[in-house]
Amino acid sequence: MDDCFICCSLDGKSTQEKLMEITFNKKTHSYPLVKLSQAYGCGCVGNMAHNKCLLGINKCPTCRKQVPKPNLYVQTCYDYWFGIIFIQIKKNPRLIYWTKIFGLIGMMILFGLGWLIDKKFILIQTQPTYSTHITMGLLILIQFIGAICFIMDDYFKKYWLYDEKNNRICSL
Repeated sequence: MDDCFICCSLDGKSTQEKLMEITFNKKTHSYPLVKLSQAYGCGCVGNMAHNKCLLGINKCPTCRKQVPKPNLYVQTCYDYWFGIIFIQIKKNPRLIYWTKIFGLIGMMILFGLGWLIDKKFILIQTQPTYSTHITMGLLILIQFIGAICFIMDDYFKKYWLYDEKNNRICSL
């Protein structure tokens, strides 16, 4: 595994990000490594750096080739899975906020629906029926939506270098 040419680390995370991972016991994405030849269009083939470390640097750190803006975008399998959504988000970064809101609203609706189904059928029957299975399925779906929201939020911050304050994607 290569390390970053600039910060000499494997993951590129700050001390604060590492402490947050320990505190919440959640493993998050590492910042992706970008080849300098890809970012600056130069011949520096063997060197790599995190996209976060190259943000705002318009000259290649090794050969000093000047570019207007480095190419810091890293394609992943998420670009294939969520292609249509990502195209719209790239055009309008405000949609990142709305996807989080709709995910939370969807989780609350599913949780309420599961609660109603469970309460209605528990009062009528004492043995487990289809309502219990439906409720468990809804709870699993809620957990899945929550995990997707958490993973995508981390993905946008690390891979797209999404700035929430300015509502801007810095890697594009």
